[in-house]
Amino acid sequence: MCGSGLRGDRDALAEMFSKYRARLWRMVKFRLDPRLQGRVDADDVLQDAWIKAVDRIGYFLRDASHSPFIWFRMIVAQTLRRKTKITITT
Repeated sequence: MCGSGLRGDRDALAEMFSKYRARLWRMVKFRLDPRLQGRVDADDVLQDAWIKAVDRIGYFLRDASHSPFIWFRMIVAQTLRRKTKITITT
C-alpha cells in the first residue's frame, strides 16, 4: 500500500489518509481555537487538507524521508492555521 501510494496512486493515498484520519481529526479538535467553535469543523479541515495532499504528492515523492503520517500532519496543521487566520480576520 505505502509503495503504490508513494508512486502517486490516488486510491492508495486515500487509504493511507483514511488510516490516519482519526488521529488527524483529534489533532484538529485539540488545536482548534475556541473562537472558531461552530464556525470551523474538523471534518472540513481534513477535507481541505486531503485536497492539498493530492495536489502536493509530488513534493512528498521528492523527499519521502518522513512517514506519510508526518507529511499528512504537516498539511493538516498548515490547513488549520490558514482556516484559523481567514476565519478570525473575517
